[in-house]
Amino acid sequence: MRTRASQRLDQPLTANDVPASGVFWTRGELEGWLNEACQQVWSAIVESGGAAAQITETEGTYTASTRRVSLQTLLGITDDPLEITGVRDITNVAAPGQGATLDYMPQGLFLEYANRTESALARRTGIRRAWTWSGSNPMRIELFPVPTTALTLRVRYIPAAPATLTLDADVPSWLPTAHHPLLILYAVVQAKQKEGSDWRQEWTLYQEKLEAVLTSVQDRQQQSSRSTYVTDPSEYGWPL
Repeated sequence: MRTRASQRLDQPLTANDVPASGVFWTRGELEGWLNEACQQVWSAIVESGGAAAQITETEGTYTASTRRVSLQTLLGITDDPLEITGVRDITNVAAPGQGATLDYMPQGLFLEYANRTESALARRTGIRRAWTWSGSNPMRIELFPVPTTALTLRVRYIPAAPATLTLDADVPSWLPTAHHPLLILYAVVQAKQKEGSDWRQEWTLYQEKLEAVLTSVQDRQQQSSRSTYVTDPSEYGWPL
């Protein structure tokens, strides 16, 4: 994409690539603008309700006898997720999609639920496990009942930002290939602003293409959405 941006700026390539130095728009600058475009488009898609395209899954270990665990530690990430869309307990479960789906509760309801069921725990009454989150930098996940042994959780979430494009083969796989020119247009706008050239035509085209991307994402989500029902209620239970 950086070579296509350079070509759009009428800057010659060297060995079919953008030189790292000695040119007006260097390889590092174009890569920086492309990554900036990725972050902006990523945020716009999430804010417009098209988050399904950005969801990823990661497994991590929830420490035994711990009330709350850092999500950054659990998932091996450096920034808090934008959103958590689901948590499954897959301890001792090998096949994908299996395990127990844990109930989400807002923080206030979660605390009320925990306080209400403490006495039931003492009587060894079966209680469904629930989770909530609190705090930031790092965001923390909390479970109740607190597990007496370590659990393996599979968390579905929206990362804070897309993966950085650094290698020649890197592509923004979260964005359909047909929309990659949108990122190139953003880089061209930034390059022309640096040069002092008229960038308004590219900026107008960028905004039009961004609107088309958001419309496309929203349409795809509406087409794929459907009502569901639970055929196996035991999936949502958890024995103590």
